[in-house]
Amino acid sequence: MPDDTNVEVFTFASVFADSETDNADADFSLGIYESFGRVTEKPDQFLPRLGYNFVGFDIDTDDAVIPDHLFDMAIAGGFKLPDVSDFTGGITVGFGYAGDNPFGDANAWYGKATIVFGKKINETDDLAILLDYDGNRTFAPDIPIPGLIFRRKVSDELLMAVGFPVSSIEWKPVDYLTLELVYTVVDRLDVRASYEFVEGWSVFGLFERRRDAFHIDGIDAGNHDRLLFEQRKLETGLRWEPSEDIAGTLSVGYAFGQEFGIGFDSRDTDTVAEIDDAPYVRLGFEARF
Repeated sequence: MPDDTNVEVFTFASVFADSETDNADADFSLGIYESFGRVTEKPDQFLPRLGYNFVGFDIDTDDAVIPDHLFDMAIAGGFKLPDVSDFTGGITVGFGYAGDNPFGDANAWYGKATIVFGKKINETDDLAILLDYDGNRTFAPDIPIPGLIFRRKVSDELLMAVGFPVSSIEWKPVDYLTLELVYTVVDRLDVRASYEFVEGWSVFGLFERRRDAFHIDGIDAGNHDRLLFEQRKLETGLRWEPSEDIAGTLSVGYAFGQEFGIGFDSRDTDTVAEIDDAPYVRLGFEARF
């Protein structure tokens, strides 16, 4: 986030072509709507960093196993902690709701919190130590996960971060070409390439693997009442950025490896519906002010 930016908002809508599930070839159509954003921390005004995240699934299907609507929404606030031995600290605390009935299921509420301490080692290297808890994580939602991330600016063109649970690479081998990889061990993999062919206009391609979890009341699966969704996508599109404060994207893609499962987390899931591959269209909007 640039120094003079106080708010960032990102909104995306993906509409998938009609397909079928493997349960008696039931018809299936899907729309995924996402928005997330944050407000910059202002310690001098005692204002924390605030953030929100929303994911909504709009589903039309004859498959009785799959709900018509799924929601995951969360809000969190972050505060600076006192420095410890040259480490700068911060804490984020929030809560969310993930289910098929907005705010109607007490068990669908969850908490989340992250404590991070970071230190700049030298001009090119820094280190972060963290402890993260997310009650709706697709992997081990019941325990905090410790993390250690080392980041190095190898050159003006190459930035690398290696650690757990997140590793990433950002590389600009030539002007106007950017290659990015972000791997979150627990639930996500993103690989992206973008090329700015004229000022403000760029084309991009990406691969994405995502996992989402929702609490569904009444699932007949013992003590497991979470519905987990997994999806892989290949996508290409056009990005327009008329200024540093606003951008829009239009893209097309192909979704595959889609399935719903029931279980406590991704380590032990029983598949209940596999979704046929399907093309899709995606619109995106970004704003900073």
